Amino acid sequence: MIKDLPELIEANVISQETAERISDYYHQKKNKEPNRLIAVFGIIGAILVGMGIILIVAHNWDDFGRTTKSILAFLPLLLGQASCAYALIKKKEQKVWLEASSAFLFFSVGACIAMISQIYHISGSLPDFILTWMLLTLPQIYILNSSVASLFYLIGITYYAGEVGYSYYHSKEILWYWLLIIGIIPHYLKLLKNNAQANWAVLHSRMIPISLIIALGTCGYDNEELLFISFISLFSAFFLFGYLPIFRKTGKSTQSYSSLGLLGIIVTLIPLTFDWIWDNLFRKLPPINELVMTPEFISIFITTCIALYLLLRHDHIPASNRLSIIKYSFLVFIAIFLSASISPKLAELLSNLMLLLIGIRIIRQGIEEDHLGILNYGLLVLTTAILCKFFDTNISFIIRGLVFVGLGIGFFYANYMIIQKRKRNEQ
Repeated sequence: MIKDLPELIEANVISQETAERISDYYHQKKNKEPNRLIAVFGIIGAILVGMGIILIVAHNWDDFGRTTKSILAFLPLLLGQASCAYALIKKKEQKVWLEASSAFLFFSVGACIAMISQIYHISGSLPDFILTWMLLTLPQIYILNSSVASLFYLIGITYYAGEVGYSYYHSKEILWYWLLIIGIIPHYLKLLKNNAQANWAVLHSRMIPISLIIALGTCGYDNEELLFISFISLFSAFFLFGYLPIFRKTGKSTQSYSSLGLLGIIVTLIPLTFDWIWDNLFRKLPPINELVMTPEFISIFITTCIALYLLLRHDHIPASNRLSIIKYSFLVFIAIFLSASISPKLAELLSNLMLLLIGIRIIRQGIEEDHLGILNYGLLVLTTAILCKFFDTNISFIIRGLVFVGLGIGFFYANYMIIQKRKRNEQ
């Protein structure tokens, strides 16, 4: 904007006085914004300092007595608390100082727990250690208003979910994850309210859905096939969530949800284009009175209710958006899933058709928006849907070869037409 001011003055679009006011405004705004590079290096520096202290102490650890070891275990924690207190009292306006101190304190808590456990031979598992660490650092997010602590916390509870849900099969401790994830929701909503396009908000908008996807997979026990519905509903909810009013301005946060939602629906549908998944599906399922109490059914109920709520109450996707039809994916897929009880072949056919229609919709969107990336994305979906059938049907190599040639020509022709259209518009 500033570099265009001389041209605007020369063209008599704005006056010299207006140009000066615009220039002053942007310079003041830039000065108020924290330096991103300083913030990143400040946080990394704080983590490295903490690790350095721990390594120096560890080098001479066996030479110390129990009392000395205990003091040294709490030393990084006390230093971190002192640094955070100083940041809150003296450097409250300097976000870099606050976040760096918060990062140091976060890892100091974990180091202190680990060293005290080793000194006094306190037994426990890795999930127990992570759970204790995350519970102790949760208040830090709100006392310090720290986004870096929130991100580290999110990584920690996601690792906990993976460790408990996938390594400890049928462990009820996974319930802790769903309580812990609620703990950062107020902080995340505050970030979105302040500025949904700010870096911290964008990072949270990318990591939270990934964390939920990983954790949702832990709900699979004896009826894992039902999780297909849960994942489709979750991805549909992501797609709808990305178009809420809080993301009204198209930006990184919107793309994090809507793009991930669309990609997730496509990836979930791909294995369902094969017949072996549908053939024995309903033969394995327990009676309905037992099914409603399973983790899979509970996950279906919750994710579908969330998606349905977003669809009915917050449908802000423009009707002109060709991909708006994706918002009904979870309802369509539930109908397809239920159709497998009548005919597995019908469910397989409908799954293939759904994937093909999504690919066609994306291609149409790319053509209308003159966007090569979207166009090729749709072509890739369409190609994937066709390739899947090559592994599921007995087709001669000649026909397969002809199909590949046709797909290649289709890719070339579609891209060529878009490029030619752009050239004509430029002329």
